[in-house]
Amino acid sequence: MTAMQIMERCRTAEADRRAIKNRAARYRESATRITSVLGGVGSRSTSEPDKLAALMSELDELDRALNEREREYAAELSAATRLLDMLPEIESQVLDAFYLKAQALTAIARSMSYSYGYIRTVKATACAHLEVLPEALVSSLLPAWYRERSPGR
Repeated sequence: MTAMQIMERCRTAEADRRAIKNRAARYRESATRITSVLGGVGSRSTSEPDKLAALMSELDELDRALNEREREYAAELSAATRLLDMLPEIESQVLDAFYLKAQALTAIARSMSYSYGYIRTVKATACAHLEVLPEALVSSLLPAWYRERSPGR
């Protein structure tokens, strides 16, 4: 895994987690509706319990996926923080704000009192510095379980 892949995964982690949580909420809502049907008077359908079991199984899988993504994010965040330590301070600040805090370049420029163009240039330079880091070095920043599974590929 490259340094930039780690940075990108940090930036998208919240969206990944939100998507899993949204799917889980839909499944929970469906399970609640099926449960109310099963508890209703005169329900003769035998397929609802099977549907409920399938939904509950999917919910368990989504819970596992969410826990796994959060575990991956913790490893990615740790590695990204150490990668940022290898950069000059301003580059580190810009990439931290962009990738780890998911801020827009315009907001970063405003908060740092620099022009958008300058911040865009700093980001490009910082990314270029990270892109040339050897994958072996980047891999050494990740736990063994992460390297073995290689998430996101």
